[in-house]
Amino acid sequence: MVGRPIVGQSGRLMREWMNKAGIENYYISNMCKYVPPAERNDPTEEELAACLSELEQEVEKWKPSVIIGCGKYATDWLGFKGSQTQRNGRVMWSEEKQAQCYAMFHPSYIMRKRGSRRAYAELVGGVLAMLSLAAGGRESAPKEEFKFIPKTPYTYRCLSESIDTETDNLDPRVATLNYSGHYNGGNTFVIDWRDYTGEKIRTHVGVAVMHHALYDMVVLGDRYTFDSPPHDTMIKLWEKDEDDLSLKGAAARIGLHGVSSKELGFGAENAAQDAVLTWRLHKALTLEPYQSHLYESIDRPLIPILARCTLAGMDTDAEGAQVLSEGIEAKLDVLRERIRQVSGVENPNSDEQVRQAFKEMHIQLLPKRTTKTKKQSVDKSVLEACEHPLAKLLLYWNDITLQRSRYLKPLLPGHIQFTYKIHGTETGRISSDGQNFPAPMRRLIRARPGKKFVIADYSGAELRVAAVMSGDENLLQMFKDGRSPHKELAVRLYGRDYTERQYVATKAANFEKLYGGGVKKLAEVTGMPLSVAMEIFAAHEQAYPVLNEWLDRQVQLAYSLGYSETMHGRRRKLPDLWSDHAVKRSHAERQAKNSPIQGTVGDMTKEAMDIYEETREDIIHQCHDEIITEVDEVDVEHSKDVLSYAMMKAAREVVKGIPMEIDLFVSDRWEKTK
Repeated sequence: MVGRPIVGQSGRLMREWMNKAGIENYYISNMCKYVPPAERNDPTEEELAACLSELEQEVEKWKPSVIIGCGKYATDWLGFKGSQTQRNGRVMWSEEKQAQCYAMFHPSYIMRKRGSRRAYAELVGGVLAMLSLAAGGRESAPKEEFKFIPKTPYTYRCLSESIDTETDNLDPRVATLNYSGHYNGGNTFVIDWRDYTGEKIRTHVGVAVMHHALYDMVVLGDRYTFDSPPHDTMIKLWEKDEDDLSLKGAAARIGLHGVSSKELGFGAENAAQDAVLTWRLHKALTLEPYQSHLYESIDRPLIPILARCTLAGMDTDAEGAQVLSEGIEAKLDVLRERIRQVSGVENPNSDEQVRQAFKEMHIQLLPKRTTKTKKQSVDKSVLEACEHPLAKLLLYWNDITLQRSRYLKPLLPGHIQFTYKIHGTETGRISSDGQNFPAPMRRLIRARPGKKFVIADYSGAELRVAAVMSGDENLLQMFKDGRSPHKELAVRLYGRDYTERQYVATKAANFEKLYGGGVKKLAEVTGMPLSVAMEIFAAHEQAYPVLNEWLDRQVQLAYSLGYSETMHGRRRKLPDLWSDHAVKRSHAERQAKNSPIQGTVGDMTKEAMDIYEETREDIIHQCHDEIITEVDEVDVEHSKDVLSYAMMKAAREVVKGIPMEIDLFVSDRWEKTK
């Protein structure tokens, strides 16, 4: 067996990170020195065991004071517990190896995250923070020794403290709380929640500090109550438009380091360490005035609202979901047989079978390789570029199976919980896994017995915001007169006798302009010829010249400043404006046009939720521009009045000089019916 240290891009990245962290003298070795056959990527247990003696000899020879384990196998060998995500960035002293041991993701895993700017920056930031700490070795690593006091769950009251939870799952809906770490600037203690079956805990905290509070509040559930919305250092970092939102990465960038204790086990120590670090990061982070306004007035008040939405969840029509599921299964059976007849593919979910079928049928596919196996890709973009009927059948199959697994399956138990992210989108809008439900699935989500949904939605919010931000008098006057920009554009093009399809096309053109889309995109979404799409865009530019000039000016402004900005002052960095790749550059230019508009509407909707909750506390869900409350039937009219007032008040400072319209619906189901 031949030793084979990390090579290629992974090796170059690892060496680059080592140099940045100031680590000059190091030795790199593979955990597994045996190269697996080409048909598989991972070594077997026997292959790993065969390599251990050589690895132990290397450690004995070099006697390292610091060992950095990259990936699952290396961190297993070092003795780290938990999932790889839980291990990443952790530190422990190994008596057996007489070395300070650090755990991190394998560089190849981090490389695969390059497509997401924020995710990649978070991972790299965490690596650099950990390596900088490792550069000091065991003796000089800047970690303080703390006295952590283990406690069993008990009820207490305190004015302020930071809280961190250690669980067994990244999804707060199914996570089990194992430990919670607590720090108040002086005392540090850890509560062990494992196997606790005692009396109900009702702890009261005045002001709490957390890192990713939406997660921690859902995990803590009703064990804790708070006088005010908790502070969230992750949201603070997001307000500052930091790429790396991780706790340890952010702390290391401003010179903060963790604490350690040799008295506690893996999970308990992590909870205690992170509670201390969260408190210190909160005290150290400073926000600009405009960032502070967004944080204190809009985003922080949302934390308890959205946590309550997740904890409450929504009831579903389980019987209706089962009927729909059976219908989808029957449709898939027919489709599966059709695909088999066309191509011989027995399992349309098998990429290998699909790839082989295209090859045997001599069908040319768009050249694109999978990230991991480097084989011909058969993903959505490849299938969409292929004109063969098999590609169309597979796209239809993938769409139906996605609807079944992502949207229908969660409805079958009779109750569904959504998770939310305040920091989930670049524009500032709330994101959740309950946003893109198809209409048939939405109708299966219903109010609890004796209650009703009140559903409120801003009407034409983006166009109204665009009219105000651009100052386009033609568009502003239409809204003042109560006229529809979609209908007016259709009349300009086709006269009063326009068809439904022509109206849909002009409506799409209005939105594509705001989204930064071009003629080809309009033709694609409407199914109209390119020449017709060009005519519609030309008519749009004649009808709203000031709006079109303003949109172009946003791109120039973004090139000058490096970011776009909403009416509330929320900024979005656009580094891809200077990308060498034309596609990325074009995408960033579209974002420069759209982000100020979408971000303003998002902030307006969030502010409306905050205002509503000052009077009533029954928001159950938020989706795009919709706010949904669930109220007793006797409270429907009051909820409608408060919701209308809150949304109008939030819009008043944004959409000045023109009326804002709100659509209100009352229903037993999540559907907009009068």
